[in-house]
Amino acid sequence: MSSSTSSQPCKHFSLDEIKSSINDFDDELVIGQGAFGKVYKGHICINKIKGHICVNDISHAVAIKRLDSSSTQGELEFRAEIEMLSKLHHRHLVSLIGYCNDNKEMILVYEYMPHGTVHDHLHKVDTHLNWVQRLRVALGAARGLDYLHEGGDTKHGIIHRDVKSSNILLDENWEAMISDFGLSKIIPVDYSLHASVKGTIGYLDPEYFLTGRLTRKTDVFAFGVVLFEILSGRLAVDRSLEEDQRSLVQWAKKCVKEGKLEQMVDSKIKGTIPSKCLKRFAQIANRCLDSVPKERPTMTEVVALLEALLDQEEKANNLTKSPSTSRPEAPKVTKPNIFYQSSFSPMTCRRVAILLFISSFPAKYRIRNCNLFAATSFVRSRKSRFKIPFSLGRYDVLEPDQVVMGPRWKCKGSEVKALANPISKSILDLQCSLKESNSQGILSGCSVLLLSNPEQTYLLNLTCFGRPIITVKDKHDKDKQWFQFTLEEAFYLCFSLKCIEILGDDHSIKTHNELWDYMISKSASFPDFFKAYSHLRDKNWVVRSGCQYGVDFVAYRHHPSLVHSEYGVLVLPEGNANGNMNGNDRLRVWSDFQCTLRLCGSVAKTLLILHVNRNGANLIGSPPSCLDGYSVEERTITRWNPERCREDQALETK
Repeated sequence: MSSSTSSQPCKHFSLDEIKSSINDFDDELVIGQGAFGKVYKGHICINKIKGHICVNDISHAVAIKRLDSSSTQGELEFRAEIEMLSKLHHRHLVSLIGYCNDNKEMILVYEYMPHGTVHDHLHKVDTHLNWVQRLRVALGAARGLDYLHEGGDTKHGIIHRDVKSSNILLDENWEAMISDFGLSKIIPVDYSLHASVKGTIGYLDPEYFLTGRLTRKTDVFAFGVVLFEILSGRLAVDRSLEEDQRSLVQWAKKCVKEGKLEQMVDSKIKGTIPSKCLKRFAQIANRCLDSVPKERPTMTEVVALLEALLDQEEKANNLTKSPSTSRPEAPKVTKPNIFYQSSFSPMTCRRVAILLFISSFPAKYRIRNCNLFAATSFVRSRKSRFKIPFSLGRYDVLEPDQVVMGPRWKCKGSEVKALANPISKSILDLQCSLKESNSQGILSGCSVLLLSNPEQTYLLNLTCFGRPIITVKDKHDKDKQWFQFTLEEAFYLCFSLKCIEILGDDHSIKTHNELWDYMISKSASFPDFFKAYSHLRDKNWVVRSGCQYGVDFVAYRHHPSLVHSEYGVLVLPEGNANGNMNGNDRLRVWSDFQCTLRLCGSVAKTLLILHVNRNGANLIGSPPSCLDGYSVEERTITRWNPERCREDQALETK
């Protein structure tokens, strides 16, 4: 998720400037009409100089939206759009240039988008958007929504609330731009609220329509409708069709269920989409339309999946990627996020555990009970009553736009291979393969066993799920392989990806609740470790056991054959820093501490601390849906060198 770093203030235009730019509201200049007013194309003299706007002699094309002054809702929308767009700056969001509120007018001035709306090109204008162009449009819109949901440049995330093809504009480069924020709501990440139902029929989330409960998954549902609209070229609601085909959602879901994907493709692009790509695109859209909101993907996941599809299509067609689809060399680690199942809440200065190297402290500086963690506030650490006489290495709280150091590639050409076959694509292949074969795992103590076919064996190894233990030698299953999964891996495949079922000792299929109770009975800390594991997996990182380094996991941003592992991961459940987490005292004995020194010093890994917060919820013995109450915060300690620490201490004492 990327945003521009520039901040553009809104300019106040006089009513005379507005009138002169559109010939005193000439109806011939109307280019659109929304729920609360008209949109005109005009020309106005503006110029951007170092982030400021000043009047000059250069005329620019703009879109001028005049809201109905007699509408109370229009006034609310007017204020909402100014408040929202003055804070939001992203390459896939339409920019607000200025406004006018003279004489009780409510007028907004936007960048002009010369290619109109996606809705127009799909249903009105006789243009030909090929399949790759449609994928680019879908990806751009997804990136814009992802930016909104993750907080953008605001303290909290934003729900658009009216995602539809007519609110996705196309600039001069045919890049998608999200527009129309009049119904948007600012909501803290992982929160929901009950609001009056507003939006557009055909795109409304059924749960929101029936209960008024508004979440980010409300936008995800609407985006799923847009995806099917892009694929099929059909209206969200088409009253000219027979009753059972009027709703695009119902018709598309039925086609997916019956495997009639080719029937869904717009006649303008029929025969141009590879079957594998068509299947994956339909699966992404169908997941967005899941009747259970928490089962829908986050927009971060949707972006990753669409990126993988577009990469594959562009390489197959030997196309040059546009700037909007290029990937950064290293993925951004955004604000430590609160996840439904993932995603990458704004960083607040919470009390965090800071690792103290107490073995070298003079006696007067030592902490009572020799605890290796002291609960303190990061921003107030200088006021702490403990003087820290030397550097502890770099302790980082990652900022929204901070990019971490690039991956350490193992050999020449590794980066090209990684971009050509991202982990998200491999996991999607694995998910499809396991679902199609109705794969079933078997509970075995503190692990789960699964028999895989050759394709699944390859994909499991590629995505680093489980480890192969036995090759079946008999004639019938000679090429099959038994895999052993940890509890976290198995539950992720079953609960998060929904691609396997798990059988108990009685050979019956276990429900998620039964598996949850079973796994907690084997390990009381399972909920915390599963939340941490899924947090990393949902970033499309590869996660392996970190036993050899004395940590819980090691994490890779690409396949281990291409890149060295970059992170050693420690999971700190809530309460651990204060010593009240039963049976899970972390980094309180010298052997643990030595492993951490080796990890950050000798082995050159970054220590990633995942602080799992329960937020007041006691999840032990509760259904897995209660995981929605968890949040995960990230802290890093990089390149901690104990020799360097001793040198710093010596300088301090002198």
